[in-house]
Amino acid sequence: MEAALPPDAVVVKFDVSVEVSVVVEVWLRWRTPPRRYASIGFVHNQVADSSKVRTTWNNLRFRSHSEMRIAVALDESGALFLPNCMGRLSTPAGRKNLECDFLVCYEGKWGILEVDGEPYHPASRAAQDHERDRLFRAYGIRVVERFDANECFENAKGVVQKFLAILARI
Repeated sequence: MEAALPPDAVVVKFDVSVEVSVVVEVWLRWRTPPRRYASIGFVHNQVADSSKVRTTWNNLRFRSHSEMRIAVALDESGALFLPNCMGRLSTPAGRKNLECDFLVCYEGKWGILEVDGEPYHPASRAAQDHERDRLFRAYGIRVVERFDANECFENAKGVVQKFLAILARI
């Protein structure tokens, strides 16, 4: 380094030591969230409007018992699934948050399973639901299947078997 300095430069060397002290109590609690966040509770990306939650299972929130039964059947199948999860994507009107009932990964393939017929999927919303399905497909989700809520409630295991068979064929 001295070779790069001009010949008349003065080189001064410093020996510096830095002492850092940490309050042990703070060091032991570094993973504990501050009290101001304690009231937030469990953070999740599920069912944006908590007033619509009808039931829970394994700390997952569902709008209906039909959805919960599908979750149990998906769990028993061993598939990876994200229930009532919010995603962000581009729409003709700009970037938007959209939610699906179940985003499922099975044998490396992704699909969406929708439970229709509940208060949140009435027949009057069919056109909006199909437009949302098209948006998900535009992102490469090739399988978006809709099942009647009564069938999901009565035969959740059969619905999941049908859905996974469709997903496995793509």
